[in-house]
Amino acid sequence: MAKREVVIAVRKYLEILEQEGIDIEKAILFGSHAKGIARDDSDIDLMLVSPMFDQRNIWLLGKAWSLTKQADVRIEPFMVGSRQFLEDTMSPLLDIVRKEGIEIRAAA
Repeated sequence: MAKREVVIAVRKYLEILEQEGIDIEKAILFGSHAKGIARDDSDIDLMLVSPMFDQRNIWLLGKAWSLTKQADVRIEPFMVGSRQFLEDTMSPLLDIVRKEGIEIRAAA
């Protein structure tokens, strides 16, 4: 299970995204923090799923990335569209996230 401080940082980041008009359906923690093997300097790997990312809007992706510094600079967001998250069966990363990830906040 993820450390409380990581969950708090992720939730803060999700609130910032929401305030900026970026709607997230799912936020899934994966990698070392989800596995419970993270060190203090480990990145916080976070998959963000949203229909807003289906169009691969570079400006939107950059904005979501730049907002991490307001919550925790260790957050490394991986943005994926809702359609791709549901339908892509070929991506090893998506497969790992689906199997091992910890959902921090589901769609409201």
